[in-house]
Amino acid sequence: MAAEVLLERFSELSSLEGLEQLVHVKEREGLHQEFKTWHERSKSARGWKWHWSRALSGFANADGGILVWGIKTGAHEIAIGLEPIPEVGAAAGKLKKSLLDSTLPGVPGVLIQVVPVGNSQAGCIACLIPSSDRAPHRDMLAEREYWTRTDEGFQRLEHFQIEDMFGRRPRPVLTIQHRVISGGYSSGPKGSRRQILVVIALRNDGRGSAAAPYLELAVEPPYVIEPRGVGSPLLDGAMGFIPQAVPGPAHRYAGRRDFLIHPGMEVDVAAVVGWLNDEEPRWPPLTIKSRVGAENVPLTDLEIRIEGQELLKISGREPNPPENDEASP
Repeated sequence: MAAEVLLERFSELSSLEGLEQLVHVKEREGLHQEFKTWHERSKSARGWKWHWSRALSGFANADGGILVWGIKTGAHEIAIGLEPIPEVGAAAGKLKKSLLDSTLPGVPGVLIQVVPVGNSQAGCIACLIPSSDRAPHRDMLAEREYWTRTDEGFQRLEHFQIEDMFGRRPRPVLTIQHRVISGGYSSGPKGSRRQILVVIALRNDGRGSAAAPYLELAVEPPYVIEPRGVGSPLLDGAMGFIPQAVPGPAHRYAGRRDFLIHPGMEVDVAAVVGWLNDEEPRWPPLTIKSRVGAENVPLTDLEIRIEGQELLKISGREPNPPENDEASP
């Protein structure tokens, strides 16, 4: 389940209406949701710590999920009623306090929401446990095992699954960003003209650093591409321009293997440059086609389109009125 869909479902189950609807339709536990009643540990029953630790491990090692405390289940793990937790605020505090001790390593990004029931201090608790890039997570308060989530509930991970998870690494996600700026105004024997610059930057929206980043850009005349920022020779060519045997419309920039774009980092690489003579009526629309990638990251095609009216406004020149418009009296 996508993170956005899981968050939307968590929002629904964070209200009394959502929980009552869950019981009304007799919803069943599944791949992404688990229902539990609240118990302190006793000789005859496992306590909340045991179930909390296992759920954190299982959901985080899988696709994430929602654990709701205060729901009674019947045959086939179907929700059959609410069983509010007395002193629900204190119970939620216990869950939050035990987050770091319940698994190794701890699961980041867990959300805990109290759902009051009636006018008392009782209620239910909805917990969102996201899928984790730090997997595998081992439960520390249940059986000290590695768990995953399936349609049939929580199951212990096999040795080969654990080994595979230990081999995972956070991955970068490269995108291109742009900003349009006025490049100024010049005049000469051939008339006056204005310059526009569209600065192109590489941004890493992933959770891993991008090594040896790659960017390919292509535009149509009258626009041209120039190196900028890390693509400029003035910065020791952190991302060097790759010359082509046969010149073409595409400009290619490749970073050294020791050049990293860290998560959340954005670096300028090039600029698309255009000039407009004052006698020309408008800027032509600009389409920038690109390909981005990095070490162990497949190439991705991206495209930016900027309309001429936007370029005209930023360049500082007012749009010309349509030729067939009549002058106002």
